[in-house]
Amino acid sequence: MPFSPQSAGHASDRLANVPFGDMEAARITFERIANRISNTLASVLISILADCSDPDAALLLFERLVIESSPDIMELLEEHPFVAHYATTVFGTSWHLHYRSIGTALY
Repeated sequence: MPFSPQSAGHASDRLANVPFGDMEAARITFERIANRISNTLASVLISILADCSDPDAALLLFERLVIESSPDIMELLEEHPFVAHYATTVFGTSWHLHYRSIGTALY
């Protein structure tokens, strides 16, 4: 179930508490993700990002996960938000993943 318009406004307020390097880009990316996940998972994602050492990288890589994943993976993330937590934590701390993501985008 995609993010509702009412929840989007609340999410924007909560995103302001996450130390993104580029807040506007983060809002746009989050909105793209939120259109593909439930309100519950979107809310959990914001909380996770607030604790990430690199929330910008974590958000971008989580977006990639959401866009490129099979329906089975999305179902797993929805049913077990702790999996999203682990993935986002890794995404926000792994320079290797971030570099590979940028490198892949360049080719």
